Amino acid sequence: MNESNYYHPTVDLLNSAVIPSIIDFEKLEEQQKHIIDVLRTFCIPINEIKYTLGPSVVRYAIKPKSGQLYAKVRKNEHDIALCISPMGGVG
Repeated sequence: MNESNYYHPTVDLLNSAVIPSIIDFEKLEEQQKHIIDVLRTFCIPINEIKYTLGPSVVRYAIKPKSGQLYAKVRKNEHDIALCISPMGGVG
């Protein structure tokens, strides 16, 4: 490729992110409640749960209540993940 024919993309390219046109906010709320219930089952109360929508996944950020040990979460992480997953044993 000849470098003299190359043009750098403009910053406007960043504004054209693909965002799903149909977002089921009710389903997102249900999933948040499900996550809270699962964590409660493992005696892990939380202060806050937020989600970030990505192009193909939803990322949940969870802030446990103060005094909760990280080791407790790590100890149960596989069981928690199994229960939270759509194909898991809870829900």
